Amino acid sequence: MPYSKPIHLSRRACVQGMVALSAGPSVLASPLAGAAVMNDFASPAARLRALIKLRGALDNRVTLEWVAGRVYGVVGAERAPLFTLNAVAFAQYKQTGDNTFTGRRVEVVFHGDLETGERINSFLNPYTGAVVPIPEQRTPLALFEVGTDGLRLPAQMGPMAIATESEIGEPLVQNGRLWLRLDTRNRFMLPDGKVVSHYAESMVYTGAAEAVSDPEQLAVKADISYTNVMSWRPWMAMGAQQGHTLSSAHGEKVESLQAVPDYLQRFVKAEHPDLADDPAAVLNASPRHGAG
Repeated sequence: MPYSKPIHLSRRACVQGMVALSAGPSVLASPLAGAAVMNDFASPAARLRALIKLRGALDNRVTLEWVAGRVYGVVGAERAPLFTLNAVAFAQYKQTGDNTFTGRRVEVVFHGDLETGERINSFLNPYTGAVVPIPEQRTPLALFEVGTDGLRLPAQMGPMAIATESEIGEPLVQNGRLWLRLDTRNRFMLPDGKVVSHYAESMVYTGAAEAVSDPEQLAVKADISYTNVMSWRPWMAMGAQQGHTLSSAHGEKVESLQAVPDYLQRFVKAEHPDLADDPAAVLNASPRHGAG
């Protein structure tokens, strides 16, 4: 949503928030061309198309991913819960090559009290004892690519270099269900080569194998398991404390806001009405940042 106030980046914004890639070939492959029956999902191309069906859709419709879980602070071998994680992401995918999809995505996040789940605007830092404000968290419109080699990010984001590794994991089919994992690991570096931040996430999508194999079904409802490891965010005010965060959550990929939990519907409608009213318009607007 275009806001006049400053935008603070969410847990994934450094990866998704300011990413822009080229639009791809001028002659686009039809999404139906890659929707052939995929009986064993073994080939890289079949795996990619299965991932897009589970993560989004082959036909450019708007889909949503919601997750709910917890964020922990990790110091040494000790884990301390910080607050809950509640997120809704709106996305579109467009095929721009035989084995390439360009994605457009906006994500909104809020954190909650560990006991009640109610939204909080600050948290007690367990390492410093300070009460720390939690900023608004909505990613700017992100543009990226997904190929047989996983998620593709640019090598540069403003003055910062990005080193990315990504992969679509080996599929597992059991009892009529398909499990497919997308792993992404990033290092963010200053011009002198100093690494200033690490980010790694694993998204596991689970859906009906028969539906994913059906060439007439261009999108399939999916269950999501999400794990993220990330350097401290600057707004957490961790000072000299060494450590990182660990996020663990679960959720679904669905096709409408009405299909997400009621409390997340209320959050989006109240605080991000542009996404509630016309997510396609938001996703097809011009990126607000030069890098995405």
